[in-house]
Order: sequence, then structure tokens, then C-alpha cells
Amino acid sequence: MRSSTSRKPDVHCNTLLKGNDVVGYCTFGEDGQVPGGNYDGAGLDIGLGIKPTRTGSGRGHHYAAAVIDHASTAFEFRQLRVTIATGNKRAVRVWSSAGFAEISRFATPRNVMGSDEFVILASIQLRRGTRCRGPRLLGRVGVRYDLAETS
Repeated sequence: MRSSTSRKPDVHCNTLLKGNDVVGYCTFGEDGQVPGGNYDGAGLDIGLGIKPTRTGSGRGHHYAAAVIDHASTAFEFRQLRVTIATGNKRAVRVWSSAGFAEISRFATPRNVMGSDEFVILASIQLRRGTRCRGPRLLGRVGVRYDLAETS
């Protein structure tokens, strides 16, 4: 896995890969926030986008686990957050099953990425030095998702 070693990201865009195939992208920091949300408190915000041809395939847990694993090793944050459009029930289900819980909901005055209502989910507080692991599904033989730093 190739990535920046920065401990406090401004914006870090990464490509989610399966082998040499691009599956999606992921950002960390302010770029993972949606205008209008309350992002007070310490936390690393995650933005994740999956290729439309890959959505609905039942692989969301794998994608989330790869992102969580990368974030928990590349950055020094005790909590991870993700903001999701409330209508994206599959994404809410994936992140909830990865150990994230709702901390707030908000509406935006304008449409952002096809929605004007969002939910912020946060991971449990991590102890320093503890890796936040995704669901058990990640351990399948022959399936590996990597994040590569996008320049």
C-alpha cells in the first residue's frame, strides 16, 4: 500500500485498487466533509466514492475495511467519521456494520452530490496504538484492496 505518511491531512486523495483495476477513490480530512455539517471535535473525516459499475455488488464491506485499515495506520486520530447522504441506505448499512454509529444529521441549503440531507457516522474512540479493523469479510483469500496515493 502506497500512501502519504502525514499525520494530519489537509486533503489526501487515494485511489482504491483491486489489483490494477480502479474501484474508487477515497479522501481524508476536510475533503471528506459536507458543508453544513457539525465537525467539531477531533476526528478524521473520510470521503469515499465507488465506481458506479461496482456499487450494489456486495463488496462495500471490503471497500470500507480497506479505507478504515489505511486510515488507522497512516494517521494519528482516535476517531474516524464518514458523512453519507441519508438516501444512501446501503452505505449507511455498510459503515454501521463496520462499527460506526450516527452522531448527527443535517440538511444543506443546496444540493450536494445529489442530496440535501446527510448523516454523520463516527467510529468508536480508539486507544492510541490500536488499529481499527474492518469487518471479518476482509480476510477472504485472493481478495485485496489497496489505496494508492493520487498525485
